[in-house]
Amino acid sequence: MLIAIVFIRKNLFIEGSLPGLLFTFTIFLFACGSSSSTTTTSSHVGLSDSIINQAKEIWANEKDIDVPFFLDSMYKKISTPDLIDKWVKYNFLCKFYLEYPQNVPKARVYTDSMRFVLRGLENTCKNQYAHTLFNQGDVLMAEKKYPDAFNRYYDGYSYAQKNLDSCDLAPFTGRLAMIKYRQFQFREAIPYLRQALDENAYCKKQDDFDNSFVLPLSWLNTLAMCYGLLVRIDSSIYYLRKALVLIHSQESYFPQHKVTIEAARGTVEGSLGDEYQEAGLYDSSRYFLLECIRINDRPGNNIVAADLSKIILAFTDMHFNRPI
Repeated sequence: MLIAIVFIRKNLFIEGSLPGLLFTFTIFLFACGSSSSTTTTSSHVGLSDSIINQAKEIWANEKDIDVPFFLDSMYKKISTPDLIDKWVKYNFLCKFYLEYPQNVPKARVYTDSMRFVLRGLENTCKNQYAHTLFNQGDVLMAEKKYPDAFNRYYDGYSYAQKNLDSCDLAPFTGRLAMIKYRQFQFREAIPYLRQALDENAYCKKQDDFDNSFVLPLSWLNTLAMCYGLLVRIDSSIYYLRKALVLIHSQESYFPQHKVTIEAARGTVEGSLGDEYQEAGLYDSSRYFLLECIRINDRPGNNIVAADLSKIILAFTDMHFNRPI
């Protein structure tokens, strides 16, 4: 029973069902890409970035708010949005409709709009163009047109390799890893995840939340899940501990993202509790499961992760005849 519960947590991560951060990481924040890393930027980049970041936080923590309506109302503050402003908005809405309401026809509309605003700019807006190709692949996957989807992913990655530097290439390498991961090809995902982390090391950090925190943390966490599902528990624990080190090293730089960072910490600690449980290190498991519960057992955080940790902890305490 206990092994089954631990597997449920890992399976929920694969399906993108754990609320909170990736967990919005793998399905959203890294999938949307960072508008600050685009090859060509908007004349309103500060304002449009701020709006998109607010929308991300709302999506992650406030499910009862109409995110598209919020985005439309905030974009009215941009007097004359240019092509990049529009592309950033369409990119966000494409991923939103793919992942949250799962309205694939609407996602396709926004992907087509992304392609439309880039007409004739493929050699100028290189990062945006590569993201557009990947988003088209995501839509084709959701439509179950798998051969077409993989062809589009291949086109997008080939284009990115030829036209982007290592830092900008990293999110695309990470997206290929997640394609493998969601197909249960955990062994095949691992080299892509390691490569994405190596490429991300070339990024200028401390002023970019995605490149400094969201992306590397998502890849470390996914590496840990891959190794855990391959029953290589020591390697899984190693990458989860590295994820906690990353959280500790970056949290002081982004006080405005305190809630998101704390939810991420709790989710990683819950996974660590699972892995220590499987390793037979029950005292360590208990510590991290309790930390996951302390952080995430509240509205807006990863309540599912907290509930699973409670169940695992209860079974552990019963096994050792501890009071629950």
